Parts: sequence; C-alpha cells; structure tokens
Amino acid sequence: MKKTLIAFILVVIFASMVSGSGSHIPVTRLVSHDGTLPINYNEWRNTIPNTNPASIGNVGIVEKDGGMVNVIVNATLYPKLTYFLDPSTGQFVSDLVNDGWSVSVDTMAMTADPFAPETLRNFLINEYNLGSVGALLIGDLPVAWFQMMEVFWGSNPSYTDFPIDLFYMDMDGVWQDNYKEQGGNLVAGSDSIYDTHTGNMAPEIFVGRLTASPAGNDSALIHDNLDRNHYFRIGSMQLSKEALFYNDDDWAYWTPEWSGQLRTVYD
Repeated sequence: MKKTLIAFILVVIFASMVSGSGSHIPVTRLVSHDGTLPINYNEWRNTIPNTNPASIGNVGIVEKDGGMVNVIVNATLYPKLTYFLDPSTGQFVSDLVNDGWSVSVDTMAMTADPFAPETLRNFLINEYNLGSVGALLIGDLPVAWFQMMEVFWGSNPSYTDFPIDLFYMDMDGVWQDNYKEQGGNLVAGSDSIYDTHTGNMAPEIFVGRLTASPAGNDSALIHDNLDRNHYFRIGSMQLSKEALFYNDDDWAYWTPEWSGQLRTVYD
C-alpha cells in the first residue's frame, strides 16, 4: 500500500484485527479504579445543543489516479483550518494528493439529530459506490452508538452502550434499532441506539476520527496535529519504527495474532 494516512491508522488496524479474528474474541468491559463510568448515550446527546437535521456540503474535489478519500470537517471548525484543508491550497489536502489520492473536502454540522449518523453513513455509501476508499472525520461530527447485553467470564449479562465507528466503515451490513434499555435490560422497542448488526459485517472502507474538543481548543490542537503529520511525511520528524502494544488480561490469548498484525505497520 502507498504511504498513507499516518495520523489515522490505528482505527484501521483495529478494524482489521476484529474482522480477522472473528467472533471468538471475548467482550471486554471497563473496570475503573474508583467506580466511575463513561457517559451514556443520553448524557452525550444532552451535551449537544444543535438538533437541526443533518446535512453535508461539498467544498471541493481534487482528482488524482488513486482512490477517493473524503475529508469531512465540522462546519464551524473548517474556516479555522483552511491552511490545511482548503481543496486548492491546503497543506493536508496537498499531502494526500501528492501520495496519489483523490480528495473530496466536505463539511457537516454537529447535531443531536438522531438520524444524523444515518445521513453520514448514507453519504459514505454513495461515495463508496463512486470509488471512495475511506473517510477522515475531523472535529465534532455525528457519532453512532451501539447497545448490548454483555457477558464477562460467566457473570450475569449486564447492559452497556458505546460509540461505534464501525457503523461508518461497514457499507453493506444491516444495522437496526430493535430494542431499548429498561431497568438494565433490553426490551423490544426503539431508542435511537443500534443494537442489531447482521449480514456482511466486515468493513469496506477505513474511517479515522480526529476529535480534540474534549481536551481543549480543538482548532489549535488539530492544527498542531496536522502540522506534525506534514513534518512526518516530508521526513522532518524522525520517529523510531517501534510501537507499544498493550493487551489487557482478558484478551491475552490473542497477543501473538494481534502483535503479528501490528508488525505489518511497525518493524
């Protein structure tokens, strides 16, 4: 494969691990030292004031011989990152084009519209049918969530929900919302959280997400990230060809397989 999208490659590695290892991988769970848990779907939606219907607008396209990469940027953030993302002059766009990719720059507003993930996925499906090989989601953009009853080492099933970007990578699988949470269990109903994934579940495209707002000034942090990405590409940032692979105890049996896959990226 060509020299590709260094800053966004980890999610691709994870997707290949999951699709390659199969359903025999046990479900992991978060056990925090003080009992705190991540926010759930409803708490997350309440942090997003905008509830307008989702829409996606194209800024510009640069055609090359390689597959199309869709760079989808938060619409409010985009004007602050034109140095990197302008289709004609942007440094990051030029980096991708110089590597042989075609690039489409698109903008989308963040919204709590429950149909926003469907809008984004349908857009990606259409782009995939036109030759897109992947997408980079920059800034706050719609997030699909999944819920399930997990079983951990023979304990009683427990309810969990979590964000899932595989929703945007899987172009031909079937995602449904057939259940809702009630008293820590799933019962028939609908609550805007996916809970059923069937059909061909393997990813067809790569998707990377670069979101910095929870850590602070997202425009400044993403600016610095894209700057480092450029310096790495032109050889001005020398890094050792090493990676740290951390595997928690309940997945330890898969260490040889997964570390072998990591060696396809790092020597």
